[in-house]
Amino acid sequence: MSDQFTNKEHIKQPLSNDPFDSTKIMKRDFWLIPLYIVLLNIVPFLLILPVWMYESSIHSHISKTTQSFILTIGTVLGELILLFIFYLMHRKYLIPLALKRFSQAKKYILIVILAYISMMVVTAGYDALMRLLPKAYQFTETQNQMLILKMFDNPMAWPVLFIDIVILTPFVEELLFRHLIIHELGKKIGFITGAVISALVFAFVHVMSAHSPFEYGVYLIMAIALVYVYMKSGENLAVSISLHMLINLIGFISIIVQYLN
Repeated sequence: MSDQFTNKEHIKQPLSNDPFDSTKIMKRDFWLIPLYIVLLNIVPFLLILPVWMYESSIHSHISKTTQSFILTIGTVLGELILLFIFYLMHRKYLIPLALKRFSQAKKYILIVILAYISMMVVTAGYDALMRLLPKAYQFTETQNQMLILKMFDNPMAWPVLFIDIVILTPFVEELLFRHLIIHELGKKIGFITGAVISALVFAFVHVMSAHSPFEYGVYLIMAIALVYVYMKSGENLAVSISLHMLINLIGFISIIVQYLN
């Protein structure tokens, strides 16, 4: 097992000119949490509000697929604003550091691929076990997956969904769940504890609308894979972002194939 999991203190190899390697918590980064909640709710609402007002004024009805498309655009804008704010927080060094991290991530490509394959094998086994449950607890798709599938009803939304699901969401979620909880909060509570909390909270956030409590396991498996590659790479966020992108890209392609068939 990796030293990252056995060494409680989790001493990383320091990177030169890297302020994130400081033992002090980067407190301002935790503003990302309330900003995420506000931006991903307020921005879509501000975009859809004029549509609802227009509907009321002309006594007509705009389709749910159109409304969903507008909300998706709002989500993308909210994510872009959040990432831009994070950039402004660290603008003096963020871009060079990010490029360096992604360059270093190349040597972990095999680990990322193996982690993805392992995740899919475990998920398949978990799905098989779910079929043994009483029907009230069984599910073919999680509620979160079903909500995402509905967004694909409008083909015009596919390019925007690609930007949201494959590109922006991995950056945003890895910042929140790996950078904040493991890297920053871990400085205070320990990196192993941070890793456990990261996996549990990540899974919980994705099943808030779940009908079956066993939907939690699907996202916990994914979270464990993301946490593993992050810790294995010495807390290189670019590595977990890469795995997250791979997961979402293959999921995106599979949905598109289903719709085309």
